[in-house]
Amino acid sequence: MSKLDYERNKTSFVDRKLNSRSSIEAFKSAYKALEACVLQNYGMSLEEKLEQLKKVKRESEIWDFLQGFVSYLKSKGLTAVSIRSSFKRIKPYVAYRLEFKIHSEDVKTEIKFPKKQKNKLHGLSKTEIKKILDYAKGRKALYLTLLSSGLRIQESVQLKKRDFDTNLERWKINIRASYTKNKTERITFISKEASDYLKPILAALKEDDLVFGLSADSWRSTLTEEAYFGRIRERAGLTEKYDSSRTSKITLHSFRSYFITKCEAVNDGMGHALAGHERYMGEYERYSDQELIEHYLKVEPDLAMYDTEIISKKHTELEEQVKTLTDAVQELKNKFVWQPLVEANKQQEKN
Repeated sequence: MSKLDYERNKTSFVDRKLNSRSSIEAFKSAYKALEACVLQNYGMSLEEKLEQLKKVKRESEIWDFLQGFVSYLKSKGLTAVSIRSSFKRIKPYVAYRLEFKIHSEDVKTEIKFPKKQKNKLHGLSKTEIKKILDYAKGRKALYLTLLSSGLRIQESVQLKKRDFDTNLERWKINIRASYTKNKTERITFISKEASDYLKPILAALKEDDLVFGLSADSWRSTLTEEAYFGRIRERAGLTEKYDSSRTSKITLHSFRSYFITKCEAVNDGMGHALAGHERYMGEYERYSDQELIEHYLKVEPDLAMYDTEIISKKHTELEEQVKTLTDAVQELKNKFVWQPLVEANKQQEKN
């Protein structure tokens, strides 16, 4: 075996091409499925089949091999979304091992995937959130933080006490690039309600202690939090799933979606920027912390679950807006309806 053959194996692929624990675990799962597929379809090991394809190097056979993987996953009852996800994980490995470029456009023409059914995504209600919080116990501070900051769960479990700036009107979180999915540093804020739950937790920690994470392994901490949330969801009776994917309608990611939705209703782009969507982040870099907090305070009432003072502020603002609109409508009526009628009546009386 040549040195190049030796280097292009599963281990070197993981070392060279995969950067995060989550991507490594996802690849391992897809690799295991491909191994089972090859054993069933060809009666040999995956590595033996790849060596065979590499020697022959016929494009048609490579595409047939990949189509066979998709068909195998479908026969096992995987959803269209799961099949595409597994294919996405295994495609670069096959290309790497065979030294064969697999372009996205070619995949569209050569591979037939099962059609994806589009679900209407479920939006969390305050009633559902309160049900979850009722069973959250020691995770209430975490869930209120997720809800009011737009953090991903894997970002939150890496936060340390030193990442929280508690000297502003609303606490700021400095999210390090190493924590994020796109390796880009950003900031976000949490509600007064969330900070009230966090105060005693931070008070007991040292600067470099993890706030929410159960260990330095963020991947394991994330899996632990997702499993725990699943149990809370069951206790709260919120177990409904999407028909086409068999995934739960309510997940930890639902808190992030709730945050973005509420922010976007008040200030276009701010929710995406604070949540770390790169397309919007640059636009908000020109704002000072205080200016961002002023924007944040406008949406905070929609993020609050228990703080009656903050929630009532929203009701007061709505009442003022309604009154302003009512006064404006009345003024228009007076100007364009009643006043002309009065003038017309005066004219008739003169005649």
